[in-house]
Amino acid sequence: MTPLNDLQLGKRQRAHIRRLADQCGEPFVWDCRRALDTRSRLIIVTRPPNGPQIEALRRSLDSRSVVVIPFGENPAFDALKSRLTDYGMVAPSGSDGPHQLWWGGNNRAGFAFSGAPATRPLVVSCHPADMEAAHITRLTDSLRTFGLQHVIERIDATPAEQASGGHKIRFMLETWENNAQPILWLDPDSVVMRPPSLLETTDCDVGLHKWRGWEIATRTVYFGRSPAAEAILRTWLSFADLYPDVWEGYLLDQAWSLVASQAPLSTLWLPRSYHALIDDQQKREPVIAHNLPADREELSPDADFPTALRAARRGARTGSPEAQLVMSSRQGGRGTAAVLLRHVGSVDATNVAAIVEDVAKAFEADPAGFKQLEVSLCPWQDDVASALAAAHQENASTIILDPTHRVPRTLFRDLSSKPERTSRTLAHSSRPSDVICFETSSSSLREHSSNSPLQLF
Repeated sequence: MTPLNDLQLGKRQRAHIRRLADQCGEPFVWDCRRALDTRSRLIIVTRPPNGPQIEALRRSLDSRSVVVIPFGENPAFDALKSRLTDYGMVAPSGSDGPHQLWWGGNNRAGFAFSGAPATRPLVVSCHPADMEAAHITRLTDSLRTFGLQHVIERIDATPAEQASGGHKIRFMLETWENNAQPILWLDPDSVVMRPPSLLETTDCDVGLHKWRGWEIATRTVYFGRSPAAEAILRTWLSFADLYPDVWEGYLLDQAWSLVASQAPLSTLWLPRSYHALIDDQQKREPVIAHNLPADREELSPDADFPTALRAARRGARTGSPEAQLVMSSRQGGRGTAAVLLRHVGSVDATNVAAIVEDVAKAFEADPAGFKQLEVSLCPWQDDVASALAAAHQENASTIILDPTHRVPRTLFRDLSSKPERTSRTLAHSSRPSDVICFETSSSSLREHSSNSPLQLF
């Protein structure tokens, strides 16, 4: 048995590693305790390397190499990620694969799979009636140059729809429903400079560009042919209808986070060449260029958009107070059990991974009447406070765990057994502060509606 077989990976995550191995060769599982195999082109890192180890790893990689982190939700790996280009991630899938699989490398142009091409995407765009015709002509001509099928339509949207982006999202969803191909949305004032080859062999659900490393851009967006891709589109549209005054980029960010916590969503992070700027062409070789000035610092059109919501995210864009893993009970039930795993930065990454797995298995075995589980990783006390406040706002029953503590199989049964108590310690331990429960009254537990945009799968 190889160390790779010991990792708790979901079916889609294992399939992704197999595809990488077909192209890069046999994977080398590196726990940072033994010498790095500098000949390997596929390296799976199971423990966070220190500074010198990160540099040694970077120097060993060529543009065809790939680094995989099977516990991508753990912020302890962020130092390594920050020194590499992130290519993508495969989200958790319940107790079978409760971790995020992150992958990246040294190639800023992105990682292209070889082999049989996937279905070429249909390029779609829409524009208001008063948009300059020159922009539409330029985009259309560039698509024809590269033989890219496209649908570009004029949309007579109301001012409110134009402000919220609801007409754009609705057009994308309708086009996705009416065609059998993946779709690639491009804003109508963009131009294709080279064929989007990264999207011709991918099997991802969604392709997104992270402006400045964390702000999701909506000017270039790819949606594959999968239920998860459809879920993001529908959730994004639901958010736009519910919050018409909120910037569409932030709503896509939230839709992506929500789906990524509940399904094994495969995300391809598009390189900057897929979101280049018209005035920036001399510095790069763009694939897609947008009509934005080269000194553009942010994409939000709303100058009053809250600064706190623009902050950088950790890891694969999750962090407190957002849950990295959401599971629904197969038995139904009421209310949410929120588990906050604290001090994760001070404990071995494999121990943190093990407790996440144990929590997921305990919920699957006995959800104890709870409808939903949410798991958040909190390296700092401020993260615990933020996640706790978010859980209380949701009227969730909350458990704070130390990653050094053993998780009892009766964890959620213990949580639900005495709802009249406002706080208590769960499980027997020599360190009773390891497990803390903040319990809402049973009357305050609310049942989520089955058609709520927060319940996707």
